[in-house]
Amino acid sequence: ILLQVINLTHDAQNSKVKFLKVENETLHENVTSLEEKQNESEEKYKEMKECYEEEFSRMLEASNALHCKLALVEAMASKKAEEINQLKKELIEKDLICSNFESLKNEKYTLECTL
Repeated sequence: ILLQVINLTHDAQNSKVKFLKVENETLHENVTSLEEKQNESEEKYKEMKECYEEEFSRMLEASNALHCKLALVEAMASKKAEEINQLKKELIEKDLICSNFESLKNEKYTLECTL
């Protein structure tokens, strides 16, 4: 009987060892799978980061280009405003000259009529 108990205990221990080996292999496979997934995630993160950095760089360049264009348009608008102001001054001067000329014509007419 003692021998049977020893054999049963030995069989139970062997079964437990086999179970632990299988469990160890399963855990090892799970760890390997998780490591692979982590590596894939890190690679995807790096790719996405590179894409975002490239896109940000393009957007920054576009923004800088727009700022340059805006500055150019503002400079052109300022120049046109100066030209408009100059033309207004010239127009006012011409209006004054015309007014003075009309005044002189009227005075001449009045003088001629008086004479």
